[in-house]
Amino acid sequence: MNWFIPVVGSPLYQVVCKLKKLKFAIKEWNKNSLDSPGAKKNSLDSPGAKIQEIRKKLEKLHNDMGSDPLNFLFQQEELKLQADLAVWLAYEEKQMKQKSRESWLQLGDRNTKFFYSVVKTKQAKNHIKHLINEKGEPVTDIFGIRVEPPDFFEKLFNQKSIGMSSLRL
Repeated sequence: MNWFIPVVGSPLYQVVCKLKKLKFAIKEWNKNSLDSPGAKKNSLDSPGAKIQEIRKKLEKLHNDMGSDPLNFLFQQEELKLQADLAVWLAYEEKQMKQKSRESWLQLGDRNTKFFYSVVKTKQAKNHIKHLINEKGEPVTDIFGIRVEPPDFFEKLFNQKSIGMSSLRL
């Protein structure tokens, strides 16, 4: 991938430039990845619409199960729908958290001691202490932490099943 193309500037500037190059490829990959909740085939596939659709299917299935509650196929379908519903509810909740954080920042909290303590706490939580490589081993040294993510995403993007070979950064 283009992650290893040299960029002139400070280390932080280099990372920012490389991430900008990846942004569009990752967005395209997310749209095309059929197994991700973020994959949208049309405008009706928003989390709220998907959740309503699954709930309607569950309601219909429960009505059908009333006539034959021990039917194995009905039970399997119910488990599948419940799992799908849980995934989409979690996705919607994550989206709502992001939107609420965004609106909080847009409304503009004052530069108070509380605001700075919240920011410091968040920065401490966002610090990467180690990564787990594909062998399941922790990587703690700085060089390994710098090399592991690009290697992981390069392997992921180069998989034939997701069709990323046509994208260029």
